[in-house]
Amino acid sequence: MRYEALLSPVNHLPIPVRRVTADARVLMTDFGIASYDAVHAASAAGAEAIVTLDTGFALLPSAQLAIYTDRSRLASCRDKRPR
Repeated sequence: MRYEALLSPVNHLPIPVRRVTADARVLMTDFGIASYDAVHAASAAGAEAIVTLDTGFALLPSAQLAIYTDRSRLASCRDKRPR
């Protein structure tokens, strides 16, 4: 109930994990991204950016997904980001 209330004002599309499993596996293998981050990144396919406090997404190339984060995590993201 709370989950639906939280999402109700936001345009969203539920994506079953089985639809992104193969893509998540590639992200984990190619970029060393954690499984839960890989599922989120694979679900965001086609999106230009993600807003997150999780610096694990910085392992992805910037061409694949832009990251918006707060100042306290910026240095960590830059250190992890492939060049």
